[in-house]
Amino acid sequence: MGRGAEMSTQADRLSAAVAGRYRIERELGAGGMATVYLAEDLKHDRKVAIKVLKPELAAVRVDGSAAVEPIRTRRYHQHITDWSLDGPWMLVDVATPDHGFDIQAIRIDGKGDDIDLAPARGNQGYGKFSPDGRWVAYSSDESGKWEVYVVSFPDPRTRRQVSVNGGWFPSWSRQSGELFYFQDTTMMVSRVSTAGDFQRSAPVPAFARNVSANTGTTRDGQRFVVASQNPAAPARELNVVVGWDAVVRAKGKQ
Repeated sequence: MGRGAEMSTQADRLSAAVAGRYRIERELGAGGMATVYLAEDLKHDRKVAIKVLKPELAAVRVDGSAAVEPIRTRRYHQHITDWSLDGPWMLVDVATPDHGFDIQAIRIDGKGDDIDLAPARGNQGYGKFSPDGRWVAYSSDESGKWEVYVVSFPDPRTRRQVSVNGGWFPSWSRQSGELFYFQDTTMMVSRVSTAGDFQRSAPVPAFARNVSANTGTTRDGQRFVVASQNPAAPARELNVVVGWDAVVRAKGKQ
């Protein structure tokens, strides 16, 4: 089955599942973990994005005939950042008391060892597989400033720095041969080649918006799903209570 037929089938199933509440309009983008659709909220008359996780991410039978099973369990917190297109690998940020955040590639089928993808110094995170699965882009503060790097996969012996003056939240375009990342609130773009040794052009600004994170890129690299800051939102107060422990002790004696 081709991708077009596959996505049409998925969109049809989604339309049937949310009929009466949402109307699915079109696909916004697809990544290693999910597909995002543009939809109309019929109740509130507004546009919304609906994210549909890939079925293999759910370790439970959809017919309810088996209990939920954890894919992996660990002592420390781990956050999934991407899933390989061929299925068995996922990238996780692992928090440890000794190293801070590290990036690991984990095989969920248990065939092979986990792979440490970045040096232990500093913090690493936000890993994303390249479309061909041969490189992983990630952010690291090992230099004292957050920058974007790529590392070869599955053998992480080759590393290249992509950003020049700060960067985080990398994202690949599957079709246009581009790597995007944020530098402050500016989306930067670098033309890349992942065939053979990694090659890149000097990063240039793509656009500047009041956004803080890139959470997805369409296949052609023309649209992005971002976390946006709203300067018109009402200010929220933060109340700091100083000496609260003394107040609690005093009340406990009453």
